[in-house]
Amino acid sequence: MERVARYLGCFRMSSTVPPSSRDFTKARLNGLGIALGSIVLGAMSLLAAPWQEWSVVVTIGALCLAGIALTLGPNADPFSPWSMVFYSAAVGIGIRSVYVAEQGEAARSLFVLDSIGQEWVYPGLLLCLGLFLTGLAYRASSGQVRRKFVVPSAFSPRPQQVYLAVAIFSIIGLGGFLAYVDATTGFNFTLISGKRSTIETSLVGVETSFQSYEHLRFVHFAAVAAFVVLLAFWTEPGQRWTPARRFAVGLTALNALSFPFFASQRSGFLAVPLMGFAILHMRGRSISWIRLTAAGMAAVVTIGILTGFRSTRAESVESALTTITSPAALDALILNRNFLDLSKTVHVINSVGVQLEPANGTTYLSYLYAPIPRAIWPGKPSIAPGPIIGREIYGLRRSGVPPGYYAEAYWNFGLLGLLIGSPILGWALRRGELAFRAGGNESIPGVCLYVVVVLQFGELAVGAGLGPAVFGAASDVVMLLALLFVANSLSAPIGRPVVLARALGRREDFATS
Repeated sequence: MERVARYLGCFRMSSTVPPSSRDFTKARLNGLGIALGSIVLGAMSLLAAPWQEWSVVVTIGALCLAGIALTLGPNADPFSPWSMVFYSAAVGIGIRSVYVAEQGEAARSLFVLDSIGQEWVYPGLLLCLGLFLTGLAYRASSGQVRRKFVVPSAFSPRPQQVYLAVAIFSIIGLGGFLAYVDATTGFNFTLISGKRSTIETSLVGVETSFQSYEHLRFVHFAAVAAFVVLLAFWTEPGQRWTPARRFAVGLTALNALSFPFFASQRSGFLAVPLMGFAILHMRGRSISWIRLTAAGMAAVVTIGILTGFRSTRAESVESALTTITSPAALDALILNRNFLDLSKTVHVINSVGVQLEPANGTTYLSYLYAPIPRAIWPGKPSIAPGPIIGREIYGLRRSGVPPGYYAEAYWNFGLLGLLIGSPILGWALRRGELAFRAGGNESIPGVCLYVVVVLQFGELAVGAGLGPAVFGAASDVVMLLALLFVANSLSAPIGRPVVLARALGRREDFATS
């Protein structure tokens, strides 16, 4: 596997590491090699069918990937926030564009709608420019980052305190999951991962108010926080990574995966193993390519199962499994609008002023009342702009299409919004990485805050939009800090509040290169 990855130019190994110890923890992304491959792919597509509809789409997708890869550089960390954006683009722009180009007219019409190839050029190049500006700002940002957040003065609990806090929050998270199951359809196996947040409407046969159960997802995130903290604690330098501890971490991982599996949240499901591998990578724990490949295949198969159950309304488990194992399962896995999707970005930009009125900042301001549960405010207006896009552009009535960061910036403030918003995102991602990553790899709070907040922020923003990224990060960090506070204060005096830099285990302010 290592030879294949190095041959393709995607990964490179540190030359200072002995061959016997080379594994994924020593791997780096070769952005220059990826950029060169993307440019060659785009040129070949354009030469094969000059200005044909799908040659234009594939070429624009290749340019977008090249723009990100160039700003990654030749030795990029595979678990940086900008690398996460590249992975999102590789799936949503690269793989999806090539896959759809090889399908029939029915699959193509799903993404092209009524547009023609030339109509993709301007918005597609805007997306390329936005990604490149984001990457440039990410690379250019450096210096000291002072932390203004407040947490207990030092994180140095005894193991028993950590275990007790993890157990408490695991139980709280399990309670949130059980409450969600009870609020939807109960343990109905044929409806697993079947868009359960809207399944009640179809069962009663009348239109009812939409229930996202976001407050129950927040409660369940206690289980995710327990998994992250326990893994970070047991992978500290000097800690033994025994089979018993791996088994215990696996149990907390299953608890963390329960809600996204039943709720058909594929991105949430993938986030749990992503955070686990990121922690192992930051701690320098060995991850062989064989195990990594096996884990990746297992994730793909599981997501395929979720997709199969989601796309079917089977009367039995057997009929659902038939759908999962059919060729349509692969179509459902790739032919969607998740991640950084080129087609929805193009359609939103082209629709501003036609099907979509300029938002003028309203899609951002609506998240100010997002924390209020719909159970308290039944008539709360829709917060996410996805339903508007789904209705006006795609003709959907029961689901929405999130715009993504770049399309949303253009929708609100036009070209100026995209040109200004793009470097702001890159600057924010890099400052967050400097704040929580540089010098903080040895501390539990530093590792946990990085993988929960910073690592996933860029991918969520470019795929869904700024509002979901900010609101999701804010709610997750509240639960994570609560666990860290409880673990640090059980059977111990609570220290005076200080800035986060001291909590991360360093007295200095993390000067970075």
